[in-house]
Amino acid sequence: MTSPRLLLVAGTVAASLTAIGPVFTHNGPATASPLRVGATGSSALVVPAGVSILSGTAWGSPAVDARTHLTVVRVSDGAKLFIGSLSSFHGLPVRSGMKLEVRVERPAAYAGLKAGTVLQFVA
Repeated sequence: MTSPRLLLVAGTVAASLTAIGPVFTHNGPATASPLRVGATGSSALVVPAGVSILSGTAWGSPAVDARTHLTVVRVSDGAKLFIGSLSSFHGLPVRSGMKLEVRVERPAAYAGLKAGTVLQFVA
C-alpha cells in the first residue's frame, strides 16, 4: 500500500487515454494522479520540482505488456533514456524541469486487450 505522503508528492501529471494515445497534463505540485499508458501514441511532459524518479507498474495482460514498446526520450538532446517493453519499465531517474517524450507502440493485433503501465513521479 502506498502512503498518503508519497501519493501527495508522487507527481504532477493527470492522465487521459484515448484511442490515439496518452495525453499528459501538468496540473501543479499538488496533483498526484498516476498516468496510465498503453495505447499507441506520443506525448511530452515536464518533470515537476521535488521529483527524482519516474516509476512504472505494469497492469493487465502480461502478453500485451511484453509486446508493447515504450521509449522515453530526453527532449533537450534527444537521448533515449529507456527503450523496452511496458512490463520491463520499473523506474527511471529524472531531474526537476527535465522535458521528456514518452512514446508507446502497441501491436495492432492486441488493440482489443486491456494492458498498460501506470507511470508516476516519485520524490
